[in-house]
Amino acid sequence: MDRAGGAVRPLPWLDILEPESEATVLSSSSVAGGDVWRDAAGRIVARCRAEDGRYWLELPGVATFRFNGENARVVAAPCPGIAPDALPRAYRHSALPLVLHARGHEVLHASAVLMPQGIVALCGASQSGKSTIAYGLHRRGHALWADDAVAIDVSGPVISAWALPFDVRLRPASATFFGLGERAAQLPGRPDAEGPDGRRSAPLAVVCILGRRSGASGRPILGPLAASEAYPALLAQAYCFSLEDSARKRAMLERYLSLVGQRPVFRLAVPETLEGLDELLDAIERAFGGPAEAG
Repeated sequence: MDRAGGAVRPLPWLDILEPESEATVLSSSSVAGGDVWRDAAGRIVARCRAEDGRYWLELPGVATFRFNGENARVVAAPCPGIAPDALPRAYRHSALPLVLHARGHEVLHASAVLMPQGIVALCGASQSGKSTIAYGLHRRGHALWADDAVAIDVSGPVISAWALPFDVRLRPASATFFGLGERAAQLPGRPDAEGPDGRRSAPLAVVCILGRRSGASGRPILGPLAASEAYPALLAQAYCFSLEDSARKRAMLERYLSLVGQRPVFRLAVPETLEGLDELLDAIERAFGGPAEAG
């Protein structure tokens, strides 16, 4: 759901243009002069531009999107050759978090599960193990809440996380580890996104910042971060449409500062291999609420 001034609105919905329609106005030139976002390898993953309450977002090789800050429609012009089912997945996974940020919300690059204490968010860079750990906890009975994007709300008395549409994306090695064999590494999630048990939001219990741990033992380490460490670590995992709007940037910084002041942030050191996953899951359950209740 989308919140504005306390009112609840539907999540932005995707309207895919036909090639012969107005798609011609949504070319790469639409985002010229905007923000360019790159991954750790330096590859461009998104281009974003805002002007007079209108927004353009390009996922190179996938689509260009257009939307505004008011209505719930996001228009997409697919790139040539994109499979019909690929664009909705790319929208849910990569575009929607940026759309929500542009519309005034905060979204963390994280997977998440619903545990007895509340939502446990697992933040980290690509290939840090977010989806694998979340799916492993799900196999132990904890409801999956998010895969790669967790929307947070700090406006109320309790910081909450609200449900976004998602697909579970496991890398082949993780899928094999869980006994999924040769099946596709993309598993059903909640593409309609109402949240487990029909709930749209739940209290945020804790945020874990994931990092790989090398060494002979490979044993996982879970420990709290001081606010001075937690704040920049969270900002490094925050989705951001643009840094050009100083008021929007200030609001973002204040919200994450509020999060750090109200909720614990932990460092979770993940072993280099999947053999240590069960021990890691044990540590998370001990720290954040124990095994899921049967039934």
